[in-house]
Amino acid sequence: MNRTDPTAPSPDLVEEDARGGVHNLVTRGFLPPSVDVTPAFTHGTSVIQNSRVKIYDRASQPVKSMPYTNPSGFNMASLKFDMSTTPATSTPSPVAAVVSGGDVSKMVVTPIDISFDAPLSSHPPVEQPKGGATGGDDTNGGDSSTIHNLRRNVEKIRGYNELLDTYSLHQFIIRKGKTLSDTPEFISFQRTTEDLWGSVSTSIQELEAMLTSYSVPLAYVDGQKLMKIAAMDATTRGTTELLSCILNMDEVSSLMRRPGQRYKGSQGPDLAVVLIQSVWRMFLTKKRLKNHHGNEDAAVIQRIYRSYRCFSQLQQRLKLVREADLRIWDAQMQRFRANWDTMKMQRRVVVHVPSFASDDRTRLKMDNFSIRQNLQMARMCAIADPNVDIIYISPFELSPDIQRYQVRLLQLGGITDPQTRIRMLHPENVDRFPEHFSLTTLLLYSPHCLKKIKRFVRGKNAYIVTGNVGPEDKRLAIALQIPLLGMDPDKALLYGTRSGGKRIFMAADVNIPMGAHDIYDEDELIQSLSKLIAADVDQNEWLVKIDADQSDTGIASINVQQMQSVAKVRAEKRDMKHMAAEYFQQPDVRDAVLRSIFNELTESYFAANITPCFPDVREARIIGYASIDYMSFADPKTLVGGGRPRQRLWAMQVVPGLTNTAVSFVMFAFLSCSQFNPITGKCHLQVAAPPPAATSATVAPITQAQKAVETILSARPPNGAVVCGPERAYMVLDYIYHPNMATLHFSTFFNTCRLNGVSFDLQRAIGAAFILADSLTAGVMGLMCIGENDKEAFRIARQAVELIGDQVGVQALPDSLSGERLGNFPYLLAIVKRTFDLTRHIVRQVDDISFRDDDASVATYTVAIPFDFHERLSHMSAKTGKNAVCEVVQGEKTSHTQLYHVQLPSPVLKGADGSIKVTAYFTRILTPLPAAIKQSEDQLVVFHAPHVLPSPYATVTQTTRIKLPSTHIERHSTVDPVSVKGSVLTYGPYTAVPGGAPPSSANELITVHFQHNEPFLTMTSLVKEVDVSMWGRVSTEEVVDVEHTGAALAGGVSRFEYSEHDAVSASFRSFVAVLPKHAVNVYYRDQIGNITTSALSDLSNGHTELVLEARYPLFGGWKTQYYLGYSEPTASVLVHANDRFRLEGHLSTCVEHAAVDDLTLKVILPQGATNVQVTAPWLHVEITHTTRRQSFLDAGRPVVILKKTNVVPAHNDVPFTVSFDYPGQYYVYREPALVVGACFGLFVMYMALTRLWNQARQSQTKQD
Repeated sequence: MNRTDPTAPSPDLVEEDARGGVHNLVTRGFLPPSVDVTPAFTHGTSVIQNSRVKIYDRASQPVKSMPYTNPSGFNMASLKFDMSTTPATSTPSPVAAVVSGGDVSKMVVTPIDISFDAPLSSHPPVEQPKGGATGGDDTNGGDSSTIHNLRRNVEKIRGYNELLDTYSLHQFIIRKGKTLSDTPEFISFQRTTEDLWGSVSTSIQELEAMLTSYSVPLAYVDGQKLMKIAAMDATTRGTTELLSCILNMDEVSSLMRRPGQRYKGSQGPDLAVVLIQSVWRMFLTKKRLKNHHGNEDAAVIQRIYRSYRCFSQLQQRLKLVREADLRIWDAQMQRFRANWDTMKMQRRVVVHVPSFASDDRTRLKMDNFSIRQNLQMARMCAIADPNVDIIYISPFELSPDIQRYQVRLLQLGGITDPQTRIRMLHPENVDRFPEHFSLTTLLLYSPHCLKKIKRFVRGKNAYIVTGNVGPEDKRLAIALQIPLLGMDPDKALLYGTRSGGKRIFMAADVNIPMGAHDIYDEDELIQSLSKLIAADVDQNEWLVKIDADQSDTGIASINVQQMQSVAKVRAEKRDMKHMAAEYFQQPDVRDAVLRSIFNELTESYFAANITPCFPDVREARIIGYASIDYMSFADPKTLVGGGRPRQRLWAMQVVPGLTNTAVSFVMFAFLSCSQFNPITGKCHLQVAAPPPAATSATVAPITQAQKAVETILSARPPNGAVVCGPERAYMVLDYIYHPNMATLHFSTFFNTCRLNGVSFDLQRAIGAAFILADSLTAGVMGLMCIGENDKEAFRIARQAVELIGDQVGVQALPDSLSGERLGNFPYLLAIVKRTFDLTRHIVRQVDDISFRDDDASVATYTVAIPFDFHERLSHMSAKTGKNAVCEVVQGEKTSHTQLYHVQLPSPVLKGADGSIKVTAYFTRILTPLPAAIKQSEDQLVVFHAPHVLPSPYATVTQTTRIKLPSTHIERHSTVDPVSVKGSVLTYGPYTAVPGGAPPSSANELITVHFQHNEPFLTMTSLVKEVDVSMWGRVSTEEVVDVEHTGAALAGGVSRFEYSEHDAVSASFRSFVAVLPKHAVNVYYRDQIGNITTSALSDLSNGHTELVLEARYPLFGGWKTQYYLGYSEPTASVLVHANDRFRLEGHLSTCVEHAAVDDLTLKVILPQGATNVQVTAPWLHVEITHTTRRQSFLDAGRPVVILKKTNVVPAHNDVPFTVSFDYPGQYYVYREPALVVGACFGLFVMYMALTRLWNQARQSQTKQD
């Protein structure tokens, strides 16, 4: 039954309601309250049965019956006999004589027909004798007869009522809306339905109200039908059901259907008024709604039209803006091309933007995208030209170490003062946009950087040099109003594809590999590939490349060796070759072959003159940098007479823009001061410097390095002579990524390289030079090695790479763990002993790892934490086998784990054994099962973990031990081998565990379901305030919200059961707080007030132990709040050294075994503290800016706020430090001096006013 709305339909009874029990069914109304539920508990009829108590109406209370003292049923003592003679004219009724004693007028006639066996009137009147004796005998006989007849009539009356209740139709009348309740039928109906009279009475009242509203004069009601309808639910009972109880239904229904009949009742005028008003209001509302809908439709039409008009205007405006920008672009590019001959000889500014313009798919798949864009820092070598100033735009802010290194590199090339000619800028909004945005796009969204560029190039000749040209580069040139040294983005997109490059090569008549281009769908690909295979059947493998793929990631290979059709064609060709072999044995054919070989050898075979195509390209308005990819190979088809095969050269692709290879070649020429010989194809050092050319006053002299750079782009050597000095070759690794390089210090790394011979010799122009695109913390660098020949360059590169491996350690991460391999280094073998301590609700994991690397030294060890555990990770620390503390640095994420790098204090030498101990704490990782328990039940929890430690290294053996708080284990996984000894579970040892393999199935996960009655003490919120005072006290107060995060309590709480099961219950009432040394003024209270049930005692180590007891025990899901405060001497906490004060304190709470979800630490420093510095040696600590707190006599005290989530007591092992400057030791007396001075000033003022007042009174007295 719906308690809120009784008229609403009752819900359906489902199986879950039935399982709730009888009490639930009665409470929710599914069972009536009058139902006897005893059989449901006794499984049958019981000895004592319950029934509904009858509640009678007060008005129907019967008159108290007289005690029966006579068989007649009446009290004969109250009867009076009339001894007078009965008159002859009347024959009084014996009943009347007996009852009323002769007063007939006062009798109440009962409408019941009473008949006697023999009427009294039939007996002749008896005349009383005068003596009276005889008459007295006759009178006694008559009274006896009368009483007997009366008793018989009473029995008939009782029988009549029973017959009426049993056989009556119980039809009663409702006249003019009122039930005639005095009729015998209605009285009998009321007696019959006394058990259901409440609902029957309600139904009768509904009938009366309905008939009254329609002014029905008379209605006959069938009581039997009314009883059935009354037993129905009130929500399902309607007018139709009520009308079905009326016998004269035709008359009543015709009367009710008569128009206006319902308004003839007593409330008819009111109902008519309400109807008229409702109809009129409906009409008005309908009219307003129609107008509202019309207005809405009109508003929608107007809004669509306005949107369309605004969109059209915007399109028109954008079209005009683009046309204007295009005109500006064409005009400035035309001026740039026309003035290039003079501009390249004048002073100019070159804006280098090494952007990578490509589609989002390519940029999203590139790791370290921003660093890859910065790999062309060698562009700064262009300042070898004294007329060139450079603005270099980097994708991020370059660290001072990188800037100093780049300046030093330029100074090695002969540039005396490079700082004055180079501006290194970066977009200021780089951190506000996604990492895969190109550098040009970020620069367009950084107005301050654009203003700096405009200010620097104002009034100077300038142009932009980008990387891969894209549409955003054109927008940048228009925004800066600087021309772009590069081709139009539309043409760059056309020529930058593989198909566009092939069209250029075909037009230039350059050799290209056999293939097809300009393929746009799958059918065309299959047709072209079929033609190519048929044309060259002997080719086994074919490459399929994506047309627009600047990063060379869309390449696939197809091997046709297994195709049956290809095998058949090859067999036929072999048959033809046998016939051709006989043909070549003829003498005339053999002579012709010899003549052709001779003629071919007399031609200029080793050199070919290629006509320059630059004039034709310039006429097509294609300017700027471009690179062409060639492939050279020995063609076995060109074997003649068993000699060596001829070299073939194929042009593969045109790359518009300045590529990394071209920039590395410029850096090589800059550092070695070598010249490229186009005849030999090699670089040679200059034998002697040519005489300096005459320079004008406005043109700066050309340096030796600039001549080397200019030689790179020259078609022939200067002065028509070829200078062949010592040969130089170089090898470049522009992108080396190793995550452990983040642990290297800048100066230490280069000193180590210098000591190991990895450096650059300026005199011989031989050695290794590092290309730093970012700081070493990014783990990325480049390497250029210059040697006398290619083998020497390769040897230097190998030596440098080996040195890097020795410095950063060896690390090899399989693809299954990281998604890609981070470096090409040997594996690291390790032995792992893992221990889970589950005796508390804070889970502690201890990993004892022993490792050895036979290929290189180890400086960093990487630990992998699964994502499920990493979400609950609170604290991690590491120590070596000699208890030396190691620094733990969070690394990158993989597909399954989060990596942490443990930096060893000193590298473990190659082949030596090393060991570390990694300790991690996790909170809320134990799940109660069941989630709710009763007070006296034990708490059970579930723990899940991988059966082996996820490690990026291959391990020799792994063993996992799980310490439980009790020996009660419900169940545990059986990943063999497994053993149980007491409360310790041991899994393993597992041998030859591959590195980086995550659990592949649920069977490889450990699941332990065990008893855990230890308290789950969790502080959901902790606000800790440390008030530092220079007057001798440092006060600390903790405001804590405590919650029991174990299994929730089901049912009520019994104090008796709690006292009995206190030893095994999962609840807790008290917890221990270990206060610092010298703690005084300790107080502990909750929201109500002080709690005096706590105990304070001193420990042997000098600390103070405080046992805190709550007002009530905390069961699962229960919460409480308390305040804990104490003070410490300032001298024991605050240290004064080097004119600075340093405060050291603990981050977490002083309560043992408590986990903190959300912690806020406020350090209130004394007034006057400046230069505040905070050191918090934990991961992910949020340090907000200092605020100020005003209080009495304080103008504002600085407040340092530290916030951290998921805090455990292990965070107290390393204290936080707050250092600040304080004006002096006498500054503390400033506030008392102000108070004393203010009081003295008030005293002086009071004295002065008092004297003036006395003098005024004396003057007034004298005048009077």
